[in-house]
Amino acid sequence: MVEAAEGALENCGWCGRTIDKDSPVYGSGLNVRSPENLQGKAGELIKVVMPKTGQVFLAMVPAEDSEARREGYDAFVMVCGRKCEKALTFAFAAEKSGLGVLRNDAV
Repeated sequence: MVEAAEGALENCGWCGRTIDKDSPVYGSGLNVRSPENLQGKAGELIKVVMPKTGQVFLAMVPAEDSEARREGYDAFVMVCGRKCEKALTFAFAAEKSGLGVLRNDAV
């Protein structure tokens, strides 16, 4: 079993705010431009950059047997609330050119 990277479940991937243990969290799956760059990174927290805007956010690479992988996603972003979920969704829609991995190493 692959465990989540430190900070992956405690911090918002969009704004970076600490998420309280009892607070609801929201998430969004995503696909990156070069998924081969994520091979062997399951469970790691990565920084992703949107090519057009330069916006950077944190995402986790899911395990091969995870629901996110079964749904076809290369990475998953946990966010602290509806505001960040909407901001992330809007940014994805505005980008439309795919996402590029800025760093593959865990942060």
